[in-house]
Amino acid sequence: MLYRFGEIKIEGSSLFSPEELRAMSPLRKGEIADGEKLSEWLYDKLKQRYGEHGYIQYTAEVTPEFKSGPNKSEGVVDLEIEIDEGRCFKVGKIKFAGEQLPDNLESMMLIHEGDVYNASLYEKSIDNLNNSGLFEFVDKDKDADFRSNEEDAWVDITIKLKRKGQ
Repeated sequence: MLYRFGEIKIEGSSLFSPEELRAMSPLRKGEIADGEKLSEWLYDKLKQRYGEHGYIQYTAEVTPEFKSGPNKSEGVVDLEIEIDEGRCFKVGKIKFAGEQLPDNLESMMLIHEGDVYNASLYEKSIDNLNNSGLFEFVDKDKDADFRSNEEDAWVDITIKLKRKGQ
C-alpha cells in the first residue's frame, strides 16, 4: 500500500516552535511517505541544528499512525514526533594531544572555553586545523574525545593531532 504524509504533530521542543520545525521539514502533507527523508531530517539535519545551539543530547522519537484510504491501495500516515532536547551545553576545556604542537592552536578554533557548544563551529575549527598544512588529517569524530559533565552541562574536548613528517 502506498502511504502519503498526513498530519505532523511535534511536541517537546522549546528551542524551536513546532511551526519552525515543520518549516525546516522536507515533509509535506500529501507527499508520498519517505522514511529516508524523514530519518535524514530528524536524525541528521535537526541534530545539527540543535547542536549549533549547544543541545548535544538531542533525540527524537517518531510514532506513526497508518490509516487506510477508501480504495485500499493508498493510505495516510500521521506522525507524532516527540523531541527531547536535553540540556544546553557549554564548552569547558579544549585540549590538544600530540607531540611538538605549536602554541597558537587556539587561534585556529572558532569555539572557545565558556562558549555555548556549536557543532558547526567545531567542524569548521577542525577544517581550519586540516587546512593549516601542519597535521595529518584530523577526523572530527575519531580524533576528538568529548567528555561531558552532565551536572554542570559542560563538554570538554581533546583533539588528537599528529604533525606531518613525524
